[in-house]
Amino acid sequence: MGSLSLGRAAPPIQRFDTSPIRDRLVSEPVRVDDAEPGDDQDPTVMVARDGRFDVVWSSRRGGQVDLAIRSSSDGHTWTDEQRITNDPEEDYYPSITQSGDGVLHVAWFRLERGNGRTDIWYTRSADGITWAAPLQISNVGQDWAPAIYQDAGGVLWIVWSSNRTGNRELYAVHSSDGGWVWSAPDQLTFSAAEDDFPHLATSPNGDRVLVWTRYRPGSRRKNYLRDASAEIVMASSPDGLEWS
Repeated sequence: MGSLSLGRAAPPIQRFDTSPIRDRLVSEPVRVDDAEPGDDQDPTVMVARDGRFDVVWSSRRGGQVDLAIRSSSDGHTWTDEQRITNDPEEDYYPSITQSGDGVLHVAWFRLERGNGRTDIWYTRSADGITWAAPLQISNVGQDWAPAIYQDAGGVLWIVWSSNRTGNRELYAVHSSDGGWVWSAPDQLTFSAAEDDFPHLATSPNGDRVLVWTRYRPGSRRKNYLRDASAEIVMASSPDGLEWS
């Protein structure tokens, strides 16, 4: 690759304004989950096409860990809490998107506490109240941290981290019929390091941008909070399968 000359001029000095921010309205925190005692975590939020906020999270209530959703048009008044899942196994780390036809799509990982399996699951809803029966996306027992999105062509994608090769790599499936039928998994990363927590965005021209956390080789998944080797990695793709 040829060199790129930037000329001999000295780079401009960046000066940061440390004066207080004026006329900025920051609201007091609003509790989104209901007042019932419980253990709620892993929230994700989306702005729907009609302008409302949809928040999905993992909720431990009544001896189960299921997914719940609430919606708001202003961030202050929220709809009644709706259960997305109802299963004896434990559901965590949801990701939500809305397709062009208005349907809501949620992906998450399900933990089978007794044997330690973690697999990716998916469901969809036309109204945020009635949800389709959950569909199991992966079945190797070593998958977690999914992200779901729809590309410019209307195809749904789920990307997640999997330890099926002996170290954590990113995998993806896609659906061209709105989430009813999904492809076989494709491996996206091929690294000796440990790849986790993917997040995606699409540009107006249809390109995808993928960012994730990469840990040192051999870093154990359960130690991610204490691992000081973490770094942020980014890649782009025109088709969701071949990444730069």
